[in-house]
Amino acid sequence: MSTRTISTILASAPNSQPRDSALGFHNRLIAEQGVDKATGFSDHGRNARFEIISECLEKFIKPKLKVVDYGCNDGDLVTRHPFTAYDIVYTGIDLNHAFIKLAKKRHINRNARFMVGNVLMEETNDWLIRHRPDVIIASGVLCYRAGAKSYPELVCRLFAAAGEALIFNVLVDTKPKSRLMHVWSKHKILSLVKACGCRAWDIKHSYLPNDMTIVMRKHLTHAVP
Repeated sequence: MSTRTISTILASAPNSQPRDSALGFHNRLIAEQGVDKATGFSDHGRNARFEIISECLEKFIKPKLKVVDYGCNDGDLVTRHPFTAYDIVYTGIDLNHAFIKLAKKRHINRNARFMVGNVLMEETNDWLIRHRPDVIIASGVLCYRAGAKSYPELVCRLFAAAGEALIFNVLVDTKPKSRLMHVWSKHKILSLVKACGCRAWDIKHSYLPNDMTIVMRKHLTHAVP
């Protein structure tokens, strides 16, 4: 069992969340705009990210593919292709109770389940290891400056729990700069990927000016040097 990080401790005490943490950021938006409008991302950006994620996920399609959407927000990813085209076993996980409540309400008639969780907490991490999803997706999770110190452990835990691949995206450039957002370089991303023991990965970019999507594979195919 690993030592609890600062972000792990904060996640267990949501009322104490700093304003620039993921919970603090979205809870503030919820208070100001209502939970339905508190994603924190534009529709254009969200659609572009989900389109790339869908393209990446297509390569892993098989009967009863198990997918975990970590940081699922309102669960909108489950409405996109290939989730509507294939028999995918979908689980959405999010830190925020309000988002999970909304997701359950919006997608009650879909083949999907939703749960509150934090992979940096042993309960959620153990569940992921037992569930053994084929693919884990983490969209918009690694972009908050307040949680940056915990990101290496978070990515390594998600990758370790995935049977086939981890798909995630990061911000690589933001103009104007924001004190709330954590910006990555390609060098930092590759260092993290390798530190998690991954030896096969794909990188997608140019779909948005400030985004990059990384596919960390468990098997040595399509490796990028």
